[in-house]
Amino acid sequence: MGGIALGAEGVDVYTATAAGPSTAGALTTVGNTLAEQQQAQATVHDVVPFSQDDPRGAGLASAARPMIFGGIVPAVALTRLFPGHSRLRTRLVGVLAFSLVAGAAVAAFLQFATGSLDGNYWLTSLGLSLGMAALATAFVGLEALLSFAGLGAGAAVMMFLGNPLSGLATGPHWLPAGWAALGQALPPGASGSLLRANAYFDGTGALIPALTLTAWVALGLALALIADRRGRSPRTAAAQAEVSAA
Repeated sequence: MGGIALGAEGVDVYTATAAGPSTAGALTTVGNTLAEQQQAQATVHDVVPFSQDDPRGAGLASAARPMIFGGIVPAVALTRLFPGHSRLRTRLVGVLAFSLVAGAAVAAFLQFATGSLDGNYWLTSLGLSLGMAALATAFVGLEALLSFAGLGAGAAVMMFLGNPLSGLATGPHWLPAGWAALGQALPPGASGSLLRANAYFDGTGALIPALTLTAWVALGLALALIADRRGRSPRTAAAQAEVSAA
């Protein structure tokens, strides 16, 4: 995001570092090169910078892992604490409640403890909570449907694919087109874009990532519903009764 304006008095470079420091750096380099060719001076205007306490955006770049673990940890813990088909709804309610608390805690740490984020705290925390809920409900649904193999596979995809493709460090537009689209379709990338929009751009650009995360929540609930119906079928109930009797 940004632009270059050529004028009689020099070159004006407009950047938004908070949208992606790599893009801001590239625009600045191009502006300086043009200014040298015209024997003029380049003036850089950072329209949307990172916060003064975190001018390089280290806090934003490191936010992907807390969001991912905020989805994995409650799903695993609640599955251990409340196993079985009969406690599936308890697990779902638990991960949603945990997401609200964890989102508020992570937002408070990044905004008040480290000063990495600007913007409305409650809006930022709700966005983080939605991201964690998208991951946690998907993990619970996968575990309910496919046992721990499903949860493990989902966690591996989010850690080793969703995390590097999230674009938090550079901005998603800096990634190759296909990989950038895939990264934004996964919860870590959508969560990162929602966090960036809420924390630095007053919610501008938040709609698509918010809808993406809502779709993941709906997917997790749908998987849990399928598992719930399968668990209530007479054949499955009889099989569980035989296992219990044995």
